[in-house]
Amino acid sequence: MRRAAWVQREITASLILADLRRWRADHHTRQAITDLDTYQAIWQIPAHQPIRKETGQ
Repeated sequence: MRRAAWVQREITASLILADLRRWRADHHTRQAITDLDTYQAIWQIPAHQPIRKETGQ
């Protein structure tokens, strides 16, 4: 039994939208991991750098 063309387009569109939702969720997860790594790296930077004293040499 052959499907009507509009039914096949509906099925294809729903598959594309499902793939797009999955990609967006994965993208947001990867972005959150990257952001967390960046925040943790910034957190490790000391807030105050000690003043370097000249030794006069």
